[in-house]
Amino acid sequence: MFLVKCKCGSMFTLNSGWITNVSMHCPNCSKRITEADVINTLESQNPSSPLACVHHIPDDAKITVAFDA
Repeated sequence: MFLVKCKCGSMFTLNSGWITNVSMHCPNCSKRITEADVINTLESQNPSSPLACVHHIPDDAKITVAFDA
């Protein structure tokens, strides 16, 4: 599984099996996300990618979100 942060600020997960899906879009801004975007952003920060960062995480990872007041 991948934890993805779009340049619009949205954070979401992508199932590893869906990485080749041509219809991947950011759920917030609807920018199209390609397999190349995910791979290139994993390897280094790519300024032309719509993604700010990508992290590979275990499929059974528990994600906790906290907001500062």
